[in-house]
Amino acid sequence: MAVDDPSFSVRVAGVAELVRMHSEARVDGSSATWSSEVALASQVAADTKAILIPTIRNGGPATRPETWRCHVWFVDRDLEPTVSMLDVRRDTFLALRELTDRVQLNKVVRLLVDGYRLSALS
Repeated sequence: MAVDDPSFSVRVAGVAELVRMHSEARVDGSSATWSSEVALASQVAADTKAILIPTIRNGGPATRPETWRCHVWFVDRDLEPTVSMLDVRRDTFLALRELTDRVQLNKVVRLLVDGYRLSALS
């Protein structure tokens, strides 16, 4: 996998972007979504910055947009770090802010490897 491969990147999304991605996934008939927008809003802390990392490219009908199944790490309403899965359109994923700063990426690695709480990403 090439280093400049966009499927090998870390992106950040706010709640509004999570809601949009959830809505797109529901329209696309994807299986990795929240059960509803209300469920998303009741689980995800309002000011969270979610971290998204693609795990696989989804197959499916050629008439549907290309999607990637992503791990989504976020802080829940109880301020606990939580992980979920969400199918995200490729174009939508690529439009999200990419984490490229070494310090920020080290925070993500520490989160994933050490299980540390999510910290603020600037």
